[in-house]
Amino acid sequence: MSDTVNRRAPKMRDYTPERLLIEFSPAAWHPGYEATLAGQAEHGAHVAKGLSPLIDVRYGPGPLQTMDIFPGPTPSAPACIVFHGGLWHRSDKRFFLFSAEPLVAAGMACFVVNFDHCPGIDLDGIVRQVRDAAAWVQREGHKYQCDPSRIYLFGHATGAHLAATLLTCDWNAWPDFDPGALSGSLLVSGLYDLRYFPQLPINEILKLTSEAAARCSPLLAALHVKAPMIIAAAAGETPEFIAQSRDMADAAAKAGAAVKLQIVDGVGHFDILDTLSDLESPLMRDFIALVNRTGNSGQ
Repeated sequence: MSDTVNRRAPKMRDYTPERLLIEFSPAAWHPGYEATLAGQAEHGAHVAKGLSPLIDVRYGPGPLQTMDIFPGPTPSAPACIVFHGGLWHRSDKRFFLFSAEPLVAAGMACFVVNFDHCPGIDLDGIVRQVRDAAAWVQREGHKYQCDPSRIYLFGHATGAHLAATLLTCDWNAWPDFDPGALSGSLLVSGLYDLRYFPQLPINEILKLTSEAAARCSPLLAALHVKAPMIIAAAAGETPEFIAQSRDMADAAAKAGAAVKLQIVDGVGHFDILDTLSDLESPLMRDFIALVNRTGNSGQ
């Protein structure tokens, strides 16, 4: 839910209906993606067995408003809030539990978040829920071996979109949250301009009006939190996914944030996540360097 729509927003790219469907269908570009997701879920189950997180900790009243928490290795560990993808209507945090392994190894506490799905809730409601999750971590994080004044965001696909909405939120309307705690982010294979979705078949589930699509587009909003960002896409993404990552990186840089854009060779929309299970992968190495560099300042 963007608070300020940018009247100089990028012009929408002109697609035929057939091409539009292709551009927003990453699964069609990645045969066998189900096996990739199953492997990530299996890896996550193995990680959870080894690290013994607190499961399904509730942060709100919605049916899926829970998170799995991997406490930090030290009382002052930075916190990382993790959001899964799934086009706001499917998937689950269990597909992202594997990400806790390198984050905890790097000294972070990890909060892997679930949220309710469309059409049971609209996208504005999902955005409110992830704000609730961030506020909960800031309020309760000290109980889980972390410093709630140092919160980092990590999301993939529509999870990256949700993380970005926390950066474009005008937190003055949420006085119980200090946005200065948002210290950096890793946004992977995200969607930041939703104006195309009312034209797509999936909108039968999302039920986005043109106004809601614009309102929920981080690319069209003022960047209120200008902490450092890593924005990444796979070289094997659809051209539209890559273009949206470039557009978001450009907009954030123009707004005054320190941004690093990475287009990762040799992977696609789904298997780019497999590279993040390795602390020495370029994306994870850069993200941990960002966390170490920002320290307690959040800048």
